[in-house]
Amino acid sequence: MKKTKGYRHNEDCDCRFCFHTGQFKKGNQMRKGKSAWNKGKKAPQLTGINNGFFGKHHSKELKELISKLMKGKKLTEEHKLKISLATRGEKSHLWKGGITPIHRGIRMSREYKDWRTQVFERDNYTCQFCGKKGGDLNADHIKLFSKYPKLRFDINNGRTLCVPCHRTTFVYVGNQYNKLKIIV
Repeated sequence: MKKTKGYRHNEDCDCRFCFHTGQFKKGNQMRKGKSAWNKGKKAPQLTGINNGFFGKHHSKELKELISKLMKGKKLTEEHKLKISLATRGEKSHLWKGGITPIHRGIRMSREYKDWRTQVFERDNYTCQFCGKKGGDLNADHIKLFSKYPKLRFDINNGRTLCVPCHRTTFVYVGNQYNKLKIIV
């Protein structure tokens, strides 16, 4: 007769793992009728030093796994906006006291990105000077971004230009001329 290791469960056993029919209890059958250990308790604040993961980093393998699982998943516009608002300004972990220039903050805003997309879609992603479709495109302000703040997000003040055509515009050439003047 083969010897078995450990405790043998049978009909006479009164341990918490056995029915008295000799079968093991499965899953929640053991806790049926009892409330959860944390029912009614408030969860502790798990941010900063109170978080058990504070100061630790994910392994490279785990980062790759998370990346693989998230590939192809699209966030809704509403969700993107919520994330943007939750991490904007002083709420951001990168906040350094408001040192970002105003024009840069505007160009990085959701409103500006939406304006840019609308200009591209209106022009069918085609350069308005040379007619080239797709590629590396810029949304150009017809009236200057800096001198006409009320027209910054007006779709009629925008046009789609490819990079070479954008370099031929007055503002771009003017800026290059001013830089040369300073150097000389």
